[in-house]
Amino acid sequence: MTFVAAELALGSAFTPKLSYFDRCRRMRNDVDYDHSSVVTEVDATDLLKEAILFIHEVETWIVANHPQLT
Repeated sequence: MTFVAAELALGSAFTPKLSYFDRCRRMRNDVDYDHSSVVTEVDATDLLKEAILFIHEVETWIVANHPQLT
């Protein structure tokens, strides 16, 4: 639900990145609950890079769309 709400708030331009984060969330759940897959160090590094980029993109979006919140 968090990613659905984020997409509604941020718009469809963020759909690809939010879909990526949702896939990562599902992978984490699989590892935590089913032990059916393994997350590699490369996967974790990629996720961290994407999360940092996402933070900057959302901050830019906030400045452009809701400058009163900055």
